[in-house]
Amino acid sequence: MQPDPISPTKNNSFWLRRGMREALCLPTFILMCAFIGFAGFAKESGITLAMCLTMTIFIWALPACVVLVTAISNGATLVAAFIAVTLSSARLMPMTIAIVPEMRSKTTSLWKLLFLSHFVAVTAWVISMERFKSVPKHGRASYFLGLVLVINVLIQLVVVGVYLSADSLPPAVLGALFFLTPVYFLLSL
Repeated sequence: MQPDPISPTKNNSFWLRRGMREALCLPTFILMCAFIGFAGFAKESGITLAMCLTMTIFIWALPACVVLVTAISNGATLVAAFIAVTLSSARLMPMTIAIVPEMRSKTTSLWKLLFLSHFVAVTAWVISMERFKSVPKHGRASYFLGLVLVINVLIQLVVVGVYLSADSLPPAVLGALFFLTPVYFLLSL
């Protein structure tokens, strides 16, 4: 007899691996396509590959990355760019407020929740809120960590691949794929 996959006896590594596995889904694929457009836009704007990767790791949300690239390419000051990125990311606060209590359990540390709250963006939020129903409270933080780690690594690979080959891709294709972001957000929410 197979053990119950949502059994509370499963440890955190089980839920981490499950989150990693379930990151391979349609919303992640659509986000990867949107980052194809971002990588082309960033390269065309004169942003280095190292800067692109740093943005996608530390800023994480695609619209905020676009705002930063635009600010840099328009010669904005560091303070103006910081304010613009902060304002564009403020939209994620309600999602963070909604998901953190869903991940909190008696054993989840405050530091882990603070760390994980950095990775709240539309794709991860939509996937998690849908799938948390089948994950016990004690495994949700590990599940979310596995999910966002895989999504972030895939995005990094897409950015590197597209950035290095952007000169051979038609600009219309990059632009069309970049447009998938607002379409996906509209449909997923």
